[in-house]
Amino acid sequence: AGNPLIVPLNVCFGVPLRAPSLDALEAGGPVARLVARQARLNGGSGYWSRLSESHPGLPADTLNIQWDPVACAAALGWECCGVEEQAMRLVEEGAHLRFAHDPVGKVRRVMTSVDAAAFTARWESLVASV
Repeated sequence: AGNPLIVPLNVCFGVPLRAPSLDALEAGGPVARLVARQARLNGGSGYWSRLSESHPGLPADTLNIQWDPVACAAALGWECCGVEEQAMRLVEEGAHLRFAHDPVGKVRRVMTSVDAAAFTARWESLVASV
């Protein structure tokens, strides 16, 4: 019944949490230091470095993808997040649901882009403060 903001994974993949962010986080407050520690542990698993070998668009120093922070930024209306209205319908494919573009579908708010550098700078600053 509602009209939720749709934040596709392909947009989030453009905003990896990378090793250079660790310095700012480790210099921050206790929450920022915890995020840095978790990022180091997650990145240390080798998953993201192996994935970057087969996906050249993913930086080799990726520690995680900023799925939730990017979605929150879009919901809060951060200017680095591009949101458009698009006609879409919900498609059921077996046990999976997805949205598909459909000119007669319901108009929904969809995040279409993100300025990764602007997002990262703002996110680092905010997280480092806590």
